[in-house]
Amino acid sequence: SFRNFDWGKDINLVCEFNHDHAAINFPGSRVIDEEFKKTIKKDLEISPDGLIIVELENQRIGFLNMIIREDIFKNIKYCDVRYVHLIPEYRGKGIGTLMMKKAQEYAKSKNAKELRLGTHIDNIASIKLYEKMGYKITRVIMTAEVKNE
Repeated sequence: SFRNFDWGKDINLVCEFNHDHAAINFPGSRVIDEEFKKTIKKDLEISPDGLIIVELENQRIGFLNMIIREDIFKNIKYCDVRYVHLIPEYRGKGIGTLMMKKAQEYAKSKNAKELRLGTHIDNIASIKLYEKMGYKITRVIMTAEVKNE
């Protein structure tokens, strides 16, 4: 089932989930819980009902974080799906598909015209899920290290 995020009840567990999420999507990164909490607070200011907790049999097994943004180039509202996370033992069981359907419902309820998300290039399972749900690669983000010569 899905329910709205409750700061007092959920923030510490969502921080724990974020450690696994970061390891998958940002390999080698360091995770600072206080910085993540600031990010979540900012997201909640933009979209107070956009952070959803996923529960199964009274166990919190994941979260979905979405914010509604404006695309000034296309002149549309879109749903930025910022986090889609399930604990490992529940992956590959169709719950991710249900989460993505929930994101679709949320976007529709906010009159958004698109959903957008990003994932690490090596996160093949997520990429397959997103493609199955109708997502297409529309942008590529490239990085380079600054050389100190």
